[in-house]
Amino acid sequence: MARAKEYAFLLYAMFAATVYAVAHDHVTATISPEYFLYGKGLAQAPQSFRWAVTLLAVRAGLPPGLLGGAVLLLANNPRRSGHPPQLPYRALLTLSLLPAAAAGVLAAVSGVVNAYMQIGTATALTLGVVPYRVWRFVIVWAIHVGSYAGALLGSVAAAVLVARRRNPPRPADPTAAVIDGVSSRPRSIWFRGLATVLVGYLAICLAARLGYRVLLYPAPPDAPFAPPDGATLLSMHAVDGALVIAVQFPPADDEARTVVIFHGNGETIGRCVQIAEDLRARGLGVVLAEYRGYGLATSSGPPDEAGLYRDAAATLDELERQGIGPRRVALMGISLGTGVAAEMAARGRGASLILVSPYTSISAMAASVVSFLPTRLLCPDRFDTLSKASRIHVPTLVIHGDADEVVAFAMGQRVARSIPGAALRVVRGGHHNDLFANHAGDLEDAIADEVKR
Repeated sequence: MARAKEYAFLLYAMFAATVYAVAHDHVTATISPEYFLYGKGLAQAPQSFRWAVTLLAVRAGLPPGLLGGAVLLLANNPRRSGHPPQLPYRALLTLSLLPAAAAGVLAAVSGVVNAYMQIGTATALTLGVVPYRVWRFVIVWAIHVGSYAGALLGSVAAAVLVARRRNPPRPADPTAAVIDGVSSRPRSIWFRGLATVLVGYLAICLAARLGYRVLLYPAPPDAPFAPPDGATLLSMHAVDGALVIAVQFPPADDEARTVVIFHGNGETIGRCVQIAEDLRARGLGVVLAEYRGYGLATSSGPPDEAGLYRDAAATLDELERQGIGPRRVALMGISLGTGVAAEMAARGRGASLILVSPYTSISAMAASVVSFLPTRLLCPDRFDTLSKASRIHVPTLVIHGDADEVVAFAMGQRVARSIPGAALRVVRGGHHNDLFANHAGDLEDAIADEVKR
C-alpha cells in the first residue's frame, strides 16, 4: 500500500510539473511568440504555433516532474532504523506548493530587474528581434528563466523541509501532540500551505506594483534626435518645472491646422518623423510631442500619467502662444499616446481627435495579461479613455487593425462606440506596429480628411 502511495505521488508530481510547464509556455508563446523563434515574425504565426509549444512543454515538463517527485520521496523515505515515520502525503502536497510560489516570485522579480537594467538587449538585437519588441523579449526571457530557476530552488527547499520535518527536535513535553514535526491538527497543514501561497501572491503583487512603470514606459535607447530640415525644436517647461521637448513642422499655409502627435510607449519622436512629413505633404502642420524620460527629455524625470499630461499641456500652451489655438489643433495619439490625446480632447484642447490603436484603459490592458492580479490597485497610471469618452465632443476618428496582437481590436471598437459620433476605420489584417508601414498613404489621407473637415 505504501509503495502504491509513492507511485501515486510520483504521478502527482509529474502532473503538477506538466501543468506548470504547459501553462507557462502556452501563455509565453501567446504573449511573446518572437521569444521562441528569436523575433523572426512569429507574431503572425497561426494558432497551431502555441499548441506546438504546448506539446514541447509537456515533453519538457515530465522529466523535471519525475525528478522533483523522486527527490521529495527520497527525502521522506526512511531507510535506516530509528527514523520517524514518513510525513503524511497531505504534508507533501502542501510542501509541493513551495516550488510554484518560488517560481512566481523569482519570475516577477527577474522580469522587473531585466527590464529596468535592460539586461539582454544586445543579445536580443543580435538574434534579430525587432527593435520595438526588444523590451518584451528581455522581460519574457527573464520571466522564463526566473520561473524555472525559482521552481528548481523551491524543489530543493521543499526537499530540505521534508528532511527537517522527519527529524524534528524532541518536544519538551513528551505528551505534546506533535507527529513527524507536523502538528496533529490536520488543518494546520492547509493553513501553512495557504500561507505559502498567500506570501508568494503578495510578493508577486509587490513586484508588479514596484515595476509596472518599467513595463509601461520602456523608453528605447535611441540615438540623439536632430530635427530634419524645415522642422524646429521646441523647448519649454511644464507646470512642475520639467523640461518639455517637441518638434514642430510648420504648414505651408498659416491658416492650416496642426496635428499634435503623441507617440507610443516603445518609441520616441524620432520614429514618427515619416508620419509627420507625410501629413505635412498634405497641407497640415505637425508637432511631435516628446514624453518626459524619453529621448531628448530623458533628464526631465521618470514618466508617469500626470507627468505626460503636464508635458502635453505645455506643448499645447506653446502653440497657443504662437497663435495656434484649440480650433486649429488636431490631437492624435498612437497606442499609449491615445490616452494622452483623449485627456487633452476632454479638456477642450483640440478641434478633432485621431486615435490609432487605442485601449480602453491601462488597467484593463494589464488585466487582459495578468487577470489573477488586482490591476486597478497595482497600476495607478490608468489612462482611462473609456471613462472620459462622454466628455469628448469633437469629431473623432478611431483607427485599429483587426489583427492587433498588443491592444485587442475589441478595445478599439469599444472606444469608438463610447465617444459620441466617433468613426471607426478598420485596417484589415493590420497589426499593432505595422499600420503606417503597410498601409502608407491610405491612413494619412484618412487622417488629413478628418482634420480638415
